[in-house]
Amino acid sequence: MRIPAGESSLRSSLATIKPRIQLDSIRWVKEATGFSWERIARLVGVSRQAINRWEHGEAIVDSNRGRILSVLDVLERAAARCRTSDELVAWLDTPRGADGRTPAELLEANEIDRARRLAMSVPSPRLKRAASWTGRPVAEAFREGAGRSQGAVPPDVDEELLARFGEPGSSESDDAESERPE
Repeated sequence: MRIPAGESSLRSSLATIKPRIQLDSIRWVKEATGFSWERIARLVGVSRQAINRWEHGEAIVDSNRGRILSVLDVLERAAARCRTSDELVAWLDTPRGADGRTPAELLEANEIDRARRLAMSVPSPRLKRAASWTGRPVAEAFREGAGRSQGAVPPDVDEELLARFGEPGSSESDDAESERPE
């Protein structure tokens, strides 16, 4: 099949545009985070040398192209919530979720969807910060057990229950139970 002349030039121009999009994406990540090329390469799952080769015209394979755009998507979503570059970097390096992994670690492990969910999720407005005293160190006396009470603590007495049902184990309480309708 013969390709029309106009279509041939379109394909060649698309071939040069595609790598340009990915390179611009990598440069945006560099500007937005201030990360080294080494760290950006880890996020994208390649070596620093691979990024250098791409900048000098080497072709980017489809799997890398998709990963670059996926990382860009996650970081753009997170950047929309962050006011500064420092906040974006803090978001990337702060452990989140039950496993305590950072979004950067998720991106490096190619767990793009998990990182994307973290970038899109917003804490509940009803979620309250932990009280400031929870961050204070525990007194040494309590860690050693010296602050623990050694005696038994008497149970609370509920006057209303006593008035209604009597003392537990007394005949009054047995009578009260038998009077209840079934």
